Amino acid sequence: MTVTMSKQVPRLLFCVVAAISGLIGCAGGGNSGSSGNGTPVPQPVNAAPTIQFSAQPASIFLRQSSTLTWSTTNATKVSIANLGDFPAVGSTSVSPTTTQTYTATATGPNGSATTSVTVTVAATASPIQHVIVLILQNNSFDHLFGVFPAPSGQTIEGIRPGIPGFTQVDAAGKSVSPFLLTDTSPSALPERHKDYLADVNGGAMDKFAATEGDISMGYYDNTTPGIATLWGLAQQFTLADNYFQSVLVEAPTNQLYMVAASDGNRPFSVQPAFGPCTTPDSQSKPYTFTHVGDQLTAQNISWTFFQESY
Repeated sequence: MTVTMSKQVPRLLFCVVAAISGLIGCAGGGNSGSSGNGTPVPQPVNAAPTIQFSAQPASIFLRQSSTLTWSTTNATKVSIANLGDFPAVGSTSVSPTTTQTYTATATGPNGSATTSVTVTVAATASPIQHVIVLILQNNSFDHLFGVFPAPSGQTIEGIRPGIPGFTQVDAAGKSVSPFLLTDTSPSALPERHKDYLADVNGGAMDKFAATEGDISMGYYDNTTPGIATLWGLAQQFTLADNYFQSVLVEAPTNQLYMVAASDGNRPFSVQPAFGPCTTPDSQSKPYTFTHVGDQLTAQNISWTFFQESY
């Protein structure tokens, strides 16, 4: 008997079973499931999971982060030792404090696969481990360090003949040059914006004596009690001889700029005004805007502050 197949049948479906290998595959004639000559290609089933696992960057400094990234096949989840369970494909950020090896296990219906990566925590980029910022209110650089001797190979502008404003004329018309102070508790000088503008005199820097009085031309040296300590610190560590205040106004505003790069449009009266030993002003309010301490805390960097009588 002769059987004739209609040409209207679009394709012939081939199925093969490999009992030994546990594979089953189906392919239509000429589609992607067959080889170039039309031979069916078996496709794997019930395969064990695989996992690709990486860390980027693989080497970091203390308090930096690395991203663990993974992808899997035939898995339903990934478990990372000491971190927990995650989806089969994903990533997570880690910040180890010492060199750490992370082991990831991909789990699926037909088994599991395990691999690991190591994140190396290198020595710090700098030997500096602690930063101490010393702020002395109502003292200019020249007031404390104007005649400080520069370390070998370094220069400090300081107080010297020839610099702008070295000799000035006070309000009485008297010529005043820098002089050594003997009083360690002189009266406070005006610190209003208009006074500072007058001092600077458009950049000439020659109206301090006229605006603030002769005392503004005074300075201390290492014969003054306490100054030798400051000079000793400057010789061992860093002296910010070209640091300038952020705002041409009084000390409290500049102190806020020092720690927060802003004054938060603050009211003048804040709480606590002079530490916990002083009865607080019932009308005052605490500051709430972000400061450098908040930023350090967010990066797990410890910090503290010390203030006289606080």
